[in-house]
Amino acid sequence: MSPVVRHWSASGFDAVETRGVVQSTPWHDHARLILGIVDGGRRRIAFRHATIDVIAGQGFVIAPGIAHRVLKDGPSDHRVLSVPPRFGAPAPASGLIVDECWATAFVLAFNSLAAGDLSAIRDLVAFAVSTLGRMPAPGPEPRSVRSVRHQLAAADVERPTLGRLATTTGLSPWHLQRLYLRHTGLSPHDADQANRLRMARDLVLAGAPLSVAALAAGFSDQSHFSRVFSQLMGLPPGRWAAQVQRAAQSSPRLTMVAVGSERNSAASWPSAQ
Repeated sequence: MSPVVRHWSASGFDAVETRGVVQSTPWHDHARLILGIVDGGRRRIAFRHATIDVIAGQGFVIAPGIAHRVLKDGPSDHRVLSVPPRFGAPAPASGLIVDECWATAFVLAFNSLAAGDLSAIRDLVAFAVSTLGRMPAPGPEPRSVRSVRHQLAAADVERPTLGRLATTTGLSPWHLQRLYLRHTGLSPHDADQANRLRMARDLVLAGAPLSVAALAAGFSDQSHFSRVFSQLMGLPPGRWAAQVQRAAQSSPRLTMVAVGSERNSAASWPSAQ
């Protein structure tokens, strides 16, 4: 069976369903809260100070702005909800959830989203907070780190190099790299790539052609954009955009797209046990 990845959106939330996917990602973060469950296999998620192994029936939470990467392992099935900032505030901390009640609560929230009911997602966020605690408040950042954050966020097509960023802060490239990594969990390069990917994603959602979105977000070409996007999202940007657009026009549970082919296939997903 070909690996399957399916994305859809509803009411400002994003959802992902996968089957049989083997994935590894570079270091990155999310602007949103990530709530997930593993339905089969195992998903290994590395944070800067710990790695969690999430097996079938267990959940995982990734707080906004927390650096992490997915480590390559065997095929896994998992589902994810991407929750907008400040929904169900306060946000939970990142970590592993082994409480067997998580599976029931997650499936209820996931299925309720398709019907436009957000109350179960609010309950799921509260569940995560009660289990993992609140996301820690960010500590103070050096002025140079704040400066680099602002420069990366404001950068246009010409992306700033590490050398240029170092010059603006008065630090050596080596010192800036270590300082930024210590305070954000990401290197300036990884942070910039995550920013560019979000920018390109928003442009594609707004209807921009892939080539235009890639160049506007500072990627060298459409091929570069597609490669980076596929690493993080599990499928090429064109197929992702088609899924999201189709889901907006019909029931989000009608079809999935097999990663290894352009063929649509019907599928049924696990329900709460």
